[in-house]
Amino acid sequence: MMILLATLAAVSTTIFIAIQENQKSQVDLLFRERVAETDRVLRRILDLRASGARIHANDYSQWDDFVAFAQRPDPHWGKINLTESVANFGVNVAWVLNDRFDLVFTANQTEDPALAPLPVPLTTFASALKASPISHFFARTRKGVLEVWTSSIQPSEDFSRKSPPSGYYIIGRLWTTARLGELARLSDGTASLESPGSIAAGSAGSAATGRIGIAIPLMGLDGHPVAALLYRTTYPMAPRVRDALRLSLIVMLSGALVSFLVFAGAISRWVGRPLAVITASLGRQDPALLRRTTEQHDEFGHLARLVRDFFAQRQSLIEAREAAEAAAVAKSQFLANISHELRTPMHGILSYSRFGLREAMTAEREELLENFRQVEECGQSLLALLNDLLDLAKFDAGRMKFEFAEVSLDEVANAAADEFASLYNDRQLTLEVDIEDGLPPICADQMKVLQVFRNLLSNAAKFTPPGGHVTMRAETSGRFARVVVDDSGMGVPEGELELIFDKFTQASHTNPRTGGTGLGLALCREIAEAHEGRIWAENRPGSGTRLIFEVPIEGPAAASTTPPAPEEKWRMSA
Repeated sequence: MMILLATLAAVSTTIFIAIQENQKSQVDLLFRERVAETDRVLRRILDLRASGARIHANDYSQWDDFVAFAQRPDPHWGKINLTESVANFGVNVAWVLNDRFDLVFTANQTEDPALAPLPVPLTTFASALKASPISHFFARTRKGVLEVWTSSIQPSEDFSRKSPPSGYYIIGRLWTTARLGELARLSDGTASLESPGSIAAGSAGSAATGRIGIAIPLMGLDGHPVAALLYRTTYPMAPRVRDALRLSLIVMLSGALVSFLVFAGAISRWVGRPLAVITASLGRQDPALLRRTTEQHDEFGHLARLVRDFFAQRQSLIEAREAAEAAAVAKSQFLANISHELRTPMHGILSYSRFGLREAMTAEREELLENFRQVEECGQSLLALLNDLLDLAKFDAGRMKFEFAEVSLDEVANAAADEFASLYNDRQLTLEVDIEDGLPPICADQMKVLQVFRNLLSNAAKFTPPGGHVTMRAETSGRFARVVVDDSGMGVPEGELELIFDKFTQASHTNPRTGGTGLGLALCREIAEAHEGRIWAENRPGSGTRLIFEVPIEGPAAASTTPPAPEEKWRMSA
């Protein structure tokens, strides 16, 4: 019997150790996946943080005005368009070379002499730019490690960059302590720059301690590393799970050695099954298998809860990464959109101003008048965009002021319709205004309500084809005043009816030629909520979109007569 018990104890011990090692291997496997995932997330964050500067280099270098500047440098143009603007894209310094590789301009807003010279010798730069005008590398300067992007200067219509370069645009961004700190906060770790020979490139980690280290070489123009980014973080869940596994092994072995025969059935139920469930959960990566096990008030329940938390934290990391990627993509898209939207009217202003200056002494009066009209239209477009951005910024900061008073909704509706009459005629659209008889006045901010009417009518005109029909109705609905704008356009996909009210967002089928930044409906929602009302979109039967705007007739509970802020007065007068 003793031999049998010893044999059974030895077999049980072997089985328990094998189970524990299998669990440890599963944890080690998940930890290695965590190391690889951390490496991928870090590299993705680095790529997303560099996207703004990369977009700036590519966008600015494909610009007709920049081509003219590279050929005939104008210090005033360079100061306005380069020195005073590169900092908005996270760039510390920029250089412009002409097509003969002569340095013609340096944009250094801080006028730091340490950033004035090129990061590599000009002869080396010339050879590299001839071989590859568009490049990305790192260089070590007196100020520290500088991340550099280069791009050839081409005309705006040369999308494929086939024509000979008119010059070269080079921008640099310092890897400062603040940037390393921002990277550490984004990735929940620590980051530092080390000499390239002091650490080996790659990722490593220890499941026993939970420490993770990733070294990424920062390559120079010659293909050799000039520094290495060292990132460190910890994953405390792995050692906790290992400790819990070790503790469970001790418990199981103690029970087997003390009362193997007496508690054989109980051990099979209390130990074997939970471990099998945990093993299956780890093997399949399915925390749902642990549902019943986590309800146990023993070590196995504790272990199951640790594993469940392990999966939850892993999922949270994935969601956080996806959210960071989505935010970075939205930011990059916003920068691209707003850069285009601002440059279009500004380019028109500059172009027609040049026409007027060049032809001021010889052109006919009607031709000069047309130039002035084009400048005025471009200026109005630019002012409207800046006003929308200013309004959104004030809404976000909680600084938007409202002047509530008695407002005649039918007068506001008719004023908006009269304002858009010529636009609708030009686009061959029919606008019908239907005002309910006896419509009572409402307590609201008249200018903000008029802004909503303008945005709704502009939106309907934009997405209704020529020959279409737009109807605007003003009516009462219980204690609310309701404005309904129907168009006969293509409508909005069902899954995007709420999305179109987000900032800088348009429906997926929107034709890019229709223009717009996606700010109008976002402002309408902010104004509606400030009046304690609401706005929403519906698809009309057949085709077209219906936008409904409601505000309480008696006004919001917190309505006041606070006069508009100084900047609001400027916005309206402009």
